[in-house]
Amino acid sequence: DQYRLGPTWKLLHEHQQKDETGKVTGYVGLGKIANTLAPVMIRRLKSEVLLQLPERSDQNILLPMTVQQQQWHQENAEVVARIVARWRHKKYLSETDQRRMTCALQNMRMSCNSTYLLDQETDHGTKADELMVLFDELFEHPQNKVVVFSQWTRTQDILIRRLEERGIGYVCFHGGIASEKRPVLIQYFKEDANCKVFLSTDAGSTGLNLQFANTLVNMDLPWNPALLEQRIARIHRMGQPGKVQEKDPNFIL
Repeated sequence: DQYRLGPTWKLLHEHQQKDETGKVTGYVGLGKIANTLAPVMIRRLKSEVLLQLPERSDQNILLPMTVQQQQWHQENAEVVARIVARWRHKKYLSETDQRRMTCALQNMRMSCNSTYLLDQETDHGTKADELMVLFDELFEHPQNKVVVFSQWTRTQDILIRRLEERGIGYVCFHGGIASEKRPVLIQYFKEDANCKVFLSTDAGSTGLNLQFANTLVNMDLPWNPALLEQRIARIHRMGQPGKVQEKDPNFIL
């Protein structure tokens, strides 16, 4: 009913709030709009939809770091500690120190996946090998498919080497994939029985429907918990026919 809300100018005049410069700062009287639309609008409440979602189980897998990983981690932790001490003393951080601290924190996170993410030569780490053990168990059941998230494409590189050694079919998805090619990759993962793994960076954490997979693995946890839920929602969503597993390989020192 295109006439139910009346002319646009009148609708905006009644419900928009503006500051002295004319910028929209908020809206009022939205209940009136809801009542006006109620006879012609079908609405599904989140509380109703959640009841239709399949069961979801979350699991954290704790793994030790190698000596080489600990060295990288400790070196960068010392950089962070020095900058924090300087901030406590001066109550000020320069832009240079802010960049150095951000970089060091990022390096600490990357070292937890593998030393390859930092030097692109060595590959000291246990996460990737532990994931292959998990795959051996999961793929005993031919119908299982897995989505694996990591923030970095270098994590994908170390996983691809292991997948190819084992002859496990996979799809690699990241921000460098042209938008017109993305639907083809998703369709291949869905329809090819030999394609078991969907490797994705956070470029795939929103907008993808991957509910034909039943397990999601986070190789690294994002700082933003909302992003973690976005990742999980790629498979734990309406249309998912079975139970969903979510696994996070994390490190303990």
